[in-house]
Amino acid sequence: MGKLQSDLFKGDLKLEACAVDNSAHIQMKKNFVGEHVGKIQTALLRIDPSLKISAGELNTKTYGQTTADAVQAYKRARSIINFTYQDSADNIVGIMTILRLDKELKDGQSKLVAKDLALADAPMGQSLVRNALTALSQIERDISILESGASLSLGTPRWDALGKHFHLSFQVTTATTRALTKADLEFIKKNYQGVAQVFVNASFAFQNGPAAKPGAPASARIDLQKIFFAPIYKDTDSADGAAIGPRSRAAILVHEAVHLVDNLSGNDATTHISEFSPAYDTQSADNALHNPSSYATFAWHVTRGFDTPRFGLGAARKS
Repeated sequence: MGKLQSDLFKGDLKLEACAVDNSAHIQMKKNFVGEHVGKIQTALLRIDPSLKISAGELNTKTYGQTTADAVQAYKRARSIINFTYQDSADNIVGIMTILRLDKELKDGQSKLVAKDLALADAPMGQSLVRNALTALSQIERDISILESGASLSLGTPRWDALGKHFHLSFQVTTATTRALTKADLEFIKKNYQGVAQVFVNASFAFQNGPAAKPGAPASARIDLQKIFFAPIYKDTDSADGAAIGPRSRAAILVHEAVHLVDNLSGNDATTHISEFSPAYDTQSADNALHNPSSYATFAWHVTRGFDTPRFGLGAARKS
């Protein structure tokens, strides 16, 4: 059993090593790229939303200058200093720092629920949206190259994600996909841009309140332009329901935000199909364009470079 106890950190091999081994420090140019860095960035922003980490470093999960500056600010505020050889806080995540981050995350798990937890989760949701928009821009460039007559492989995560989640492909129609149009790309981009604006206005758009559907942790009201978070939107197990992990909560935020920007997204018979339902894989492209699950799952697909396990209220809900 590892030393770390928070849902975000526990079980991550590089973070567990950092908690016990001085040679496993995480810093600029050492252990500086990967999921473990993304988790540190998420922890910093969740604990102190005033910290600033660049979009580029968040998107690539890189321990660059802005991440190092955020680490140093976090440590300085808590006097995390090894006084045997230091007189001020550095910008390295070592044993003392990772254990303090882990403790604050674990303590926060029992305190933050509903709207407060959603606001803490918003930076990860924003990162997903940025990644999705970047992938769509890359798809646009791919199309320009192909239309010029040049050859280009479409065996990339962005094209795989476009086919799986929006059922669109380049100039090919199959039983489950149709040919992509420029209007399709513009529509998807417009929805993601709308979702990004929901996150900008999260302090207004996120509210505590009962979910519209019994048992749902969150639900959007397009007429009010608000997302209501129930007490079961939480990251700990309790009698009223299982925990929802940070990646799954980020997927929920993107999903619900789509409801606020697309008035066709709430039809349970046609557009609003769960990514965990067999019907998701056979949904028409025209309906998938309005499916909130498509937006959340496409974003995670291009962020990770692969599809499954999908985050949300499925088997990986605690991730």
